[in-house]
Amino acid sequence: MIEPNLAAERHRNNLTAAVQQLRARMSVQAVSLADRLARINGTYVKSQRDKGLNAAVDRMLGNIAGTVDDDSDVDIGRAEKRRALFVIGESGSGKTTAIQRMLAKRPEFQPYADGYGREVLPAISFEAPKPLTLKLLARTGLEAAGYPVVGDRQENLMWNLFKTQIKERSILFVHIDEMQHVIKGTGHNEIQNISDVVKSLLQIKDWPVHAIFSGVPSLAKFLQHDERQLRNRCEVVTFDRISFPGSAADIRKIALHIIKSDAEMEADANLFQDDEFAHRLIHGANGGFGTAIQIVRAAVGYAIYGGREKVGLSDFASVYSGFTGCPVAKNVFLVDRWTEIAPELALSSLIEQYDREEAAARKGGRK
Repeated sequence: MIEPNLAAERHRNNLTAAVQQLRARMSVQAVSLADRLARINGTYVKSQRDKGLNAAVDRMLGNIAGTVDDDSDVDIGRAEKRRALFVIGESGSGKTTAIQRMLAKRPEFQPYADGYGREVLPAISFEAPKPLTLKLLARTGLEAAGYPVVGDRQENLMWNLFKTQIKERSILFVHIDEMQHVIKGTGHNEIQNISDVVKSLLQIKDWPVHAIFSGVPSLAKFLQHDERQLRNRCEVVTFDRISFPGSAADIRKIALHIIKSDAEMEADANLFQDDEFAHRLIHGANGGFGTAIQIVRAAVGYAIYGGREKVGLSDFASVYSGFTGCPVAKNVFLVDRWTEIAPELALSSLIEQYDREEAAARKGGRK
């Protein structure tokens, strides 16, 4: 019999109780504002990249569905050997959100009850542990599958148990996020070992499991490491950075939709008179599609908590300041020469300023 994931259920119950206690101690107005923002943040912004992701997943689904022969028997030898999808994009590109939404919304990935009344999860999703070891990777996968791991096991036994549980629990899809951890601080032999294990996951005897691996662009090095074998077993979808002017129209449309449709608020007319604001937003997000959406939603939140129903430039400036810790002179929404600002270096500039002030203070003290 397959055991329920009692630990995960207990954690969910604990979290629910903790959040309910928090809400009980907040004012009615504060809870109302929190719920309003939650509804705004809970919406999903579609883009062209979703089409590419879903098309690749359609091919994976078809590869599994096609293993049934004319006699309704399953023959996994009929499946094409490309059983892995690598989704690669910068941090903040929106790839993880897109994958999680797809897993949550598409009917093919939804839980169902088997003939014995047991809940079956067709797909499991988890984040690669850091530092990444095969034992920890297998253990994390087992926990995501709902298998209670008790005690310790050798690496090969833990990995074999994971593959066995994939079959026992009728899991057809495995998503591992932050897979770039595979190449951080890991030598050539270790990477080769992990590459071999990943290939073994895609070749479980009599079980056509397919995998989605997502991570930042450094993950591509993992594919290059074993180009002939692993590369031939996978497909790659990239979540590219947004840029100006190519993405300006889309970002402008998305920002207006979030403010006017999702939040049911007004946008300051000066924001969208031309493409400059969209350019500032793209630059401030450092080319991250998901980050740009976060900035817009956070600006909406600043306006709501400020008691205003109109979102203005000052809200975006406040968000950027809070996100980066930058001084006013380095805020891309406030200064004229904003294209010269490197958003990813905002904290570095703050630290440098602090170091200069500290050095000046020490020098003055010695005098």
